Amino acid sequence: MTVLDSRLESPQETLRHADQGEPLAARGGGLERLATVLAALVMLCSALHFWPLEGNKRWEALAPTNIAVAAWLAGVAMLAIARRRRSALRDLLVPPSVLAYLGIVILSVAFAPDTARAVSYAGKLVLALGGGYALFALASRRSRGRRAIMLAACVAAAVATAGCLGMRLAGHADSCGFFGSPHKYGTYVGMLAPLCVTWLILSGRWPAKLLGAVLAAAGIASVATLGGLAAISVGLATAACLAGRWSSRVLILGVLIVSVGSALAWPGKSADGLRRDMALRESDGTNLRQRYIQWQAMVNLLQERTVTGTGAGCLNTYRSEFYGRLPKLNTLAPFDENGYLAAAAEGGIFALACLSWVIVSHLQMGWRRVRAARRLSDERGLRDATAALAALAGACVANLFSAVQYNGIVIVFAAVLAMNAMVTRERGQNV
Repeated sequence: MTVLDSRLESPQETLRHADQGEPLAARGGGLERLATVLAALVMLCSALHFWPLEGNKRWEALAPTNIAVAAWLAGVAMLAIARRRRSALRDLLVPPSVLAYLGIVILSVAFAPDTARAVSYAGKLVLALGGGYALFALASRRSRGRRAIMLAACVAAAVATAGCLGMRLAGHADSCGFFGSPHKYGTYVGMLAPLCVTWLILSGRWPAKLLGAVLAAAGIASVATLGGLAAISVGLATAACLAGRWSSRVLILGVLIVSVGSALAWPGKSADGLRRDMALRESDGTNLRQRYIQWQAMVNLLQERTVTGTGAGCLNTYRSEFYGRLPKLNTLAPFDENGYLAAAAEGGIFALACLSWVIVSHLQMGWRRVRAARRLSDERGLRDATAALAALAGACVANLFSAVQYNGIVIVFAAVLAMNAMVTRERGQNV
């Protein structure tokens, strides 16, 4: 990403023109407005996951989030065919790191024992991560688009946590609301809660700060997995370190400490799932938790299939062969999977390298945005950049315990990546 030449325009002028909606590469803004509407819709629909038809393969493939992204890509393709707004189409390019990762996933299909399964998995990943990234990147280029996305994200986080806590209050202690898996729910909230809580607390208005504190407490109280708790904690701790004012730092840390302490000390049955997931041993009190034994099995698999992997989406076909002498108890919950090791096991070492490239490059871009906002004393820019970087930190931790690549939540990961990049085009240059 190149920096605008200072001889053309100062950074302050660039930010002002971008927020005022000055003519960018996509003059007219029609495509951006459509992207903003669809991005907000996707974010809202993500809160319902695959409810009410969880487990139905056709519904999961044709869920509203996937349909919205597919409709967006179809519209872009029509513009490309008609040779209109070609400058706007350049803005839809996905960064090389994401393209490289998706390319490795597609190539891995050639080595998959189940071609249909691999094609389905790769197709959904390309649609959500590639198409979703392009959608959110364009929608978040201007302040109005970023605000719309963030408001939709806050509503989505509130709906997801309210659904989870509401079901538990109704007597379903193990429920995770609209999500069929506590691990997928933990990853979803682990990305979304730091994003929304940080954005609300840094708003400067006490009603928003109070809402952010309530959302943080609700998010932490609703997760029943170590991954979800760790992701929210690391994300909010990152936000506390990056916040511009000490009052905001103290508030974020205070909310985090009180919420985590309350969640761990809560005597009700709703906290039992979290305590069980945090245990290092199985319920028999003897064997190491199956999650960590599975991690070792995937490392063993990677040693033998270092380059090819198992093929996209086909990890379960081979994994049981690589436990060795470790006890395989078949107690592993669905979606309880290390996303980094899963990417390596399915796509080979190159998939892991490209996924690492995706994460590291966007962490760097997010950090540069934070520094630029500080240098320019841009409170609104610092708020957006800090929230996006906190969400990405949460995603990195959540991926250790449940993969961000799973259908239904990968679209939120794509949004977090795009908001950290936040490319604004002015006079043909990248800022």
